[in-house]
Order: sequence, then structure tokens, then C-alpha cells
Amino acid sequence: IVPTTGLSDLPVKYLRLGLYLNELIYRLLEVNDPHPTVYTHYQQAIQSLSTNSAIDILRQFELSLFSQMGYEVPFHQLTQTTHHRYDLTSGFIPSPSETPTAFSTASLKALGEGNYHRYAMENKAFIRHIVSQLLSGQTLKSYELYV
Repeated sequence: IVPTTGLSDLPVKYLRLGLYLNELIYRLLEVNDPHPTVYTHYQQAIQSLSTNSAIDILRQFELSLFSQMGYEVPFHQLTQTTHHRYDLTSGFIPSPSETPTAFSTASLKALGEGNYHRYAMENKAFIRHIVSQLLSGQTLKSYELYV
């Protein structure tokens, strides 16, 4: 993936985020699988990284990518329980309490409404949970850049 503009102009602190977006596409999409909307969103995200909120850009891109892949997160399935687990094929499953694979309903609703800052860490964990499922339990190498 080579954007026509943007990546080489990023300040160093944003290059890690660009690498993360690049790896998401590389690892989650099939080679030569046409996704023009994904690549348009990718270029917009790269160009916006240094001028807008990185959290907003990342969450918008991730959720859009999942949707374009056919895995749109069904936030409408959330119930009144305090926590939910998430499975790619079943969607949200009410959970009686917080577990390593359950997320607070409040954080999930905020994510679905585009409020990415209030529960930033939990939403990041939720996105990583989805990516892990899409990669059959594997993780992205770019995660190691944030240790």
C-alpha cells in the first residue's frame, strides 16, 4: 500500500499509527481483493493523522474496515446488561460480569455512537479483540510498537 501523499509527510510520532493502519489492511484483506472504499479511507486517515485526534481517526478507520470486510459491528444488539462478549459470527452476547473477553455496555455504546475518548482503553481492547478473531488468535506486529 503506497499512498500518493501523506505518509512521508507524517511527523515521526505518527508513523507508528500509519504502520498500524497499513498492517491492518495487509493482514486482514486478501491480496488483490478490491476494496476501493478501504483505500480511500486509508489515504484520508493517513493525511489526517497529524491534524486530527488520532483516537478518532483510528476508531473510525477500524470500524469502517470491519464493515467493508462484512463484519460490521452490530451495536444495535446491545442489551441493558452491564457487560457483553463479542463473537464475529454471533455478535454481542450478554455477560453477567466483566471477564477478560467481556466489555462494558457503556463503553460499547459510546464506541457505537462515535464517542471514542471516554472509554479509550476499553474500546482499544475491544478493537484488538475483533482483530484477534479475524486473525484466528494472532496479533499484529505493530502492537509491539506500543509497549
